[in-house]
Amino acid sequence: MPRPRHWRPNASRAALRTRNTEGQDRRRRASTGVLLACAGLSGAASLIYQVIWNRLFVDLFGSTTAATSSVVASFVGGLALGAWLFGRYSRHLRRPVLAYVVLEAGVAAYALLLPALLNAADDGIYGPAWRAVNDSPLLGAALRQTIGFTVLVVPTVLMGGTLPLMARILGAWDARVHRGVGWLYAANTLGAAAGAVGAGFALLPRIGQAGTAAVAMTMNVGAAVLAIWLTQRMPLPLTSDVARDGDEDAGAAAAPRRTIVPVLLLSGFAALGFEVVWTRMLILMAGSSTYSFSLMLGADISGLSLGSWWASRWVDRLRSPGMVFAHLQVGVAVTALIGLGLFGDAPALAFAWFRAMGTTFTTSLVFDAVVAALLVVPPTILLGAAFPVAVRLAGGATTTIGGAVGFAYASTGLGNVLGALATGTLLIAVLGLAGSLKLFAAMSALAAVLVVALAAGQRIARRVTLGAAGALLVIAVGVHSNWNPLHITSGIYKNAPLYLAIGGGRLTLANILSSYRLLFYREGPEAVVSVMETPTLGLSPDLSLAIDGKVDASTGPDVSTEILSGHLPMLFARDPQRVLVIGLASGITVGSVERYAQARRITVAEISPSVVRAARYFGRFNHDALADPRVRLVLDDGRHFLRLTRVRFGVIISEPSNPWMSGPTRLFTRDYFEEVRDHLAEGGIYAQWLPLYGLSTELLKSEVRTFLSVFPHVELFEVAQGDVLLLGSASPIRYEPERMAEQLARPAVSSDLHRVQGGSDDLMGRFLVGTRGLGRWAGSGQLNTDDDGLLEFGAPRYLLVDTLGANRRALLSAPWKPDLRALAVELDTKRTLELARAYLAHDHFGRAAWLAREALARKPSPAADLLLGEVAARKSAWRSARDFWRKAATPQARASLANLAVERQEWQVAARYLAELPRWFEPAGVTYIRALIAMHRGQNGRALAYLHRLPENDDSARAIVAAYLRSVVADRIGRREGSRDATRQFRRLLTALRRRLERDDGKPIVASLIKMLHDPSLQGVLSQPERTQLLDQVAVRLLQPLAMYYRGVSDLWLGQSADAAHMLEKYLQQIPGGDTSSYANLLLARSELRH
Repeated sequence: MPRPRHWRPNASRAALRTRNTEGQDRRRRASTGVLLACAGLSGAASLIYQVIWNRLFVDLFGSTTAATSSVVASFVGGLALGAWLFGRYSRHLRRPVLAYVVLEAGVAAYALLLPALLNAADDGIYGPAWRAVNDSPLLGAALRQTIGFTVLVVPTVLMGGTLPLMARILGAWDARVHRGVGWLYAANTLGAAAGAVGAGFALLPRIGQAGTAAVAMTMNVGAAVLAIWLTQRMPLPLTSDVARDGDEDAGAAAAPRRTIVPVLLLSGFAALGFEVVWTRMLILMAGSSTYSFSLMLGADISGLSLGSWWASRWVDRLRSPGMVFAHLQVGVAVTALIGLGLFGDAPALAFAWFRAMGTTFTTSLVFDAVVAALLVVPPTILLGAAFPVAVRLAGGATTTIGGAVGFAYASTGLGNVLGALATGTLLIAVLGLAGSLKLFAAMSALAAVLVVALAAGQRIARRVTLGAAGALLVIAVGVHSNWNPLHITSGIYKNAPLYLAIGGGRLTLANILSSYRLLFYREGPEAVVSVMETPTLGLSPDLSLAIDGKVDASTGPDVSTEILSGHLPMLFARDPQRVLVIGLASGITVGSVERYAQARRITVAEISPSVVRAARYFGRFNHDALADPRVRLVLDDGRHFLRLTRVRFGVIISEPSNPWMSGPTRLFTRDYFEEVRDHLAEGGIYAQWLPLYGLSTELLKSEVRTFLSVFPHVELFEVAQGDVLLLGSASPIRYEPERMAEQLARPAVSSDLHRVQGGSDDLMGRFLVGTRGLGRWAGSGQLNTDDDGLLEFGAPRYLLVDTLGANRRALLSAPWKPDLRALAVELDTKRTLELARAYLAHDHFGRAAWLAREALARKPSPAADLLLGEVAARKSAWRSARDFWRKAATPQARASLANLAVERQEWQVAARYLAELPRWFEPAGVTYIRALIAMHRGQNGRALAYLHRLPENDDSARAIVAAYLRSVVADRIGRREGSRDATRQFRRLLTALRRRLERDDGKPIVASLIKMLHDPSLQGVLSQPERTQLLDQVAVRLLQPLAMYYRGVSDLWLGQSADAAHMLEKYLQQIPGGDTSSYANLLLARSELRH
C-alpha cells in the first residue's frame, strides 16, 4: 500500500516540534539556574549589608539593645514594604527583568553613598536632636527609629522588591510557580546564610568593613549582569503574571486574603522573636564574640533555606495548604520547646566535650556550631517550609504570583518588625529568655489555630490540629525549663581550662559549681547578669559579677585592678574635677574615685540596668558608690554618651569587658580613643584597662600601637599580674612626689589603697614603661580600628589559650630605660632610691639596680650600695652582694654581710661584722645571728640569753625556729623546765600558724619557715637528730595535717561531701592533742550536713 504523500512532512514537523520543546526545556532549566544564582547573590549581598550597616548604626546610635533593635526593625520593615509594593505592582511591569536590574544596581549605588549619608545625619540631625530628647527614652527610641528607617528605606525597599520580581520572572516559564517560589526563597536564604557566615568569618577579618561592603556591591552588580544575560536566554516571552494553579486552596480562595494577615503577623513576630532569644541563649554557651553571632545567624537562615527547598518539592501538590501551614506552625512550637528543655544540659555537655576534645578555638567553634544547629535548625526548617505554603495561602484565582509573594513576605515582615522591637526592648526584660521563648511557641500555636479556623479540610484533621495547637498553647505557658542559672552563667566557653584543671577526669561541672551561691540573676535587655558568692578560707567569701557568664568584676583577684584603675589617673591628673567612668561593674572603681575631694562631678555611663542592680551587692566594697551625691548615672552605651556630650573631663576611665566581645571591642579602637582625646580637658588623663590574657603578643602590641597613635604621652602600669593600665594624655604625665604624697596622706585615699598595699612607692613600682619604650616595643604595623576590627576578630582565637606568661615576659622586655631615665631626672637621690626600692618589692630587679646606679652616679650613697647588694642577693649573686654591702659600710649592710656569712657557715667572718655594729643597732635579725654564732661556738648559755631577747610572740618564721632553738639550748645546759616551756611555745606557734593557714592566711610565713629549715646555718648549730626532730615536728604538726585539710576543703567545695568529711576527720585526728578551735570542725559539720 503506498504511503500517503504527506507522511514525511508531518513526521518532520513533529520531530522539529520535539527538538524545539527539548531546546526550550534546556533554556528553561538554564534560565531557572541563572535566576536562582541571582537570588543567591542578592541574598548574600543583603545579609552582608545588614551586618555592615548594623555596625555603622552601632557607631551612630550606640550598642544598646533598644538601638540595635530599631536598626533591625528598620531593615526588616523596609524589606516588607518593598515586597508589598513590588509584589502589588509587578503585574504592571512590562519588562520585569529590567526592573530587577535597576533594583540590584540601585542597592549597590545606595550602599556606596550610605556611610556619607550616615555622617551627614549624625552631624546635622541626630546629635542635636538627641541632646534635646535624651532625657526621654520614648522620644529617643522614636528618634532612632525615624532616622534608621529614613536612611535605610530606599535600599531595603529595593532589596525587598527583588523576590516578588524574581517570582514574576520565573512564573513566565514555570507552570509550577509555587515550587519556583520555594526554590527562589531557598536560594535567596542560602545566599543570605553564606553572606552572614562569610562576612563574620572571612570578609570582615581580612578586608574590613569597607572591603566587605565592596564585595556586597559586586554581588549586586553580578546579579544585575546575570539578569541582563537572562534576557537573551529567556525561554518564553513574559506574559501576564496570573497564578497558574487551578487547585488553589479552597479555604484561602473563599476567605478574603486579609483574613490570613493575623496568621502571618503572628508567625513573623514569633520567628524574629525566636531569633533574638536563640542568639542570647547561644551567647551564654559561646560568648558574645562576632563569631558567635555569625554562627547563630548562619544556622537560622540555613534552616530557612533547607525548609523552603524541602517545601518546594510538594507545595504545588497540596490540597489544603492551610492545614499544612498549621501543622508546620505546631512543629515550630514543638521543636522550639524541645530545644528549650534540652538547653539546660548544654553547659555539662560542653564540659564533657572539652574534656574529650581539648580546649582550642576550633573545638569550641565546632561545639558552638552543633549547639546552634540543634537549637535553631529544626524549627527554622519548618519556618522556611512555611513561606511557600504562605504564598499559596496568599494566592487566589486572580492573584499574581508576584503579588502573592509580596503579600506573604510583607505580612510576615511586619510581624518581624514588631517581634524585633518587642523582644529586644520589652519581652526579655519582663519574661526572661525562657519565658519569651515559650510566648513565641504559644504564638506559633495560636497561628495554627487561626489558620485552621480559616482552612477547608477534613473535619477530623481540623479537630486534631486544633486540639494539638490548643494543647501546645497550654504547654507553652506551663512548661518549665530545666535551666540551672549557676550552670548557664558558668562561662564554660572561657573557663573550660580552669574547670578541667579543677575537676580533672573524675568530676562533673555540677561538682565544680556545687559550692557557688547565686545571689543575683537577671535576664535583662542587654545581657544576663549574675552575682555569685564563692567560698574562701578567709573571713568572707568572694563576690563576682558576671555578664553573660564572663566575670567582669570581683572582690578576689580583680580587686587590685578595680581599685588602682580609680586611683592612678586621679593621682596624675592636674585638675580632676569632672570624671567619667565608662562601665559600672562592681562600682569599686567608682568608689575609689570618690575618695578624692577634687572630684566634684562623677559621671558613670553603664549600658545595662541589670548591672546597676547587681552593683548594690558590692556596697561594702565600693563604699556605696551610687549613693554619693556627686555621682550621675547615665544608662547608655559609654561610647555613644561620650560622642554626644559636650562636656570635657579631667579624667576618663574605661575598664570595659574583654576586647574579644563584640560590644566592648568598640572601646579598644583608634576611633574610640580619638573620641576620648577630644573630650579630655587640658592636662586630662585617660585610663584604659588592657588584659595580658586572651591576646597574642602581636595583638597586644597592635593595641598598644593604636593607643600611642592617638595619645602622645603614655604611661603603662601593671595593676595586677594579668592586667595593665594605660594612662594617656595630650600633655606630659608628670610624677610629682610631693603632690602625690599630699593626696595619699588623706585617710580616705590611704585606707582605700591599703586594700592593695598601695603607698606612693608601691604605686610607682608598678610603672613599667612609657611612651619612648612602648613606641620601640610596639613598632609599626596595623592599628585596631572600627573598620578592620583587629582585636574583635583576632582575640577570640586566643580565648582558650594561656598567653599571660608570654605576654608579660614580652612586655617586661620592652626598653624601659629611656622612660625611667626621664623620670629619674626629675627626682632627687632620695626619691630615686625610694622608687628603686619599690621596684625591688615588685621583683623588678633590673629597674631597681639601674635606678640605684643612677643615684650613685650623682654622688656616693651607702643607701644605693645597700640596695644594690639586696638586688644581687635576691638574684643569688652572693659575691656581688658582698662587695656592695662592704662598700656601703652601714649597720644594715654589716648585718646583711653577717647574715650572708652565717648562711655560708663563715662563722668568724659573721662575728667580725657583728662586732663592727654600733650598740644602738640591734634588730631582731641581728640578735638571732648572735644566738646562732654562740650556739656554733658551744656558748649555750650566751645563746640562750640572746634567744630570750627575741619577742616570743613575734609573728614570723624566725620566732618559730627560735622557740625550737631555745628548747634545744636549754636542754643542753640541763634546764629541763625551760626546755619544756620552749617546746610548748614552739608548738603553740606552730598551732597558731596552722590555724591561720586554715583561713588562708600566713602563707608568706610558712614559705619563709620552709626556707629557714633548709638554711645551711642550722646545720652548723644543730646535730643531725636535732635537725631531724625539727623537720619532723613541722611536718607532723603543720605540713602533713594541712595537706589533708586542703584536700578535705577541696572535696567539700567540689560537692564531694563524704570524701570531705573523711579527710577533715583524719585531719582533726592527726593534729597532736586535737584542736577544738580549729576551723575544720565547722567545715566538718557542714560536710556532714550536706552528706
